[in-house]
Amino acid sequence: MASDAEVLNGGGGCLGVPVVLCLVWGVAFLIGVPYWACQDWRYARDGVTTDTGRVVGKSTSADVNGETGVSTTRYHLEVEYTDAGGETHRGTDDVAEHEWRRYRPGDRVPPIEYLRSVPGTHRRAQRGFWPGALAAGLGLLAAAWAGRRAAHWLHGRTRRCT
Repeated sequence: MASDAEVLNGGGGCLGVPVVLCLVWGVAFLIGVPYWACQDWRYARDGVTTDTGRVVGKSTSADVNGETGVSTTRYHLEVEYTDAGGETHRGTDDVAEHEWRRYRPGDRVPPIEYLRSVPGTHRRAQRGFWPGALAAGLGLLAAAWAGRRAAHWLHGRTRRCT
């Protein structure tokens, strides 16, 4: 029979790295989903959609990992939009590289959703809750699977992997 250390390291049972990764992933989604749900609820209650958005600037920034020294480029579009009261607002959106390359200053952007009570707060208009619901479901499944594996380990039943 494998020792506890072997089981924890994946050498003698099923707990190992997959369970730890699923626990971390599951917990991250379980924490993140309520945040996304609150944002969606706030926009559903107070959001206004406008198609007046246009690009007024572009920029990039670099994030450097302190341990590895690997640099990751982030792409930003500065957008301007007009609220229902006629006031103009500016904000910055993080976008994928291909989108950043496609847009030029003056180009119109897809519809923007802003908060009526705080018109300077905006996001791209959403198409339903499916991405968040899918992420929540996957996070719950990962956490449940990892919890099941951990329970088997805690009860000494790590010999049978399913």
